[in-house]
Amino acid sequence: MKFYTASIETMMYRFYFMMAIVIISFIIGYPILAILSLPVFLSALMGVSFKSNSKATKGTIKIANRPNIQIVAQKQLSKVA
Repeated sequence: MKFYTASIETMMYRFYFMMAIVIISFIIGYPILAILSLPVFLSALMGVSFKSNSKATKGTIKIANRPNIQIVAQKQLSKVA
């Protein structure tokens, strides 16, 4: 989920969806249901995009130039003792 990356078209669809929620809730006689349009409004206002990043979904991360954790831990333990 990234903020301010949604297209104008997506934001317009969310606005229309929000208005549909409000209008339908008043037509059926339950204006309290109009509160359900708030998350849609906020997502349209902030331009939230729910597209996933292909690099983040692979699950593999390469860490280069990483010191050996065991050696670092032994040095820290010797300082404490």
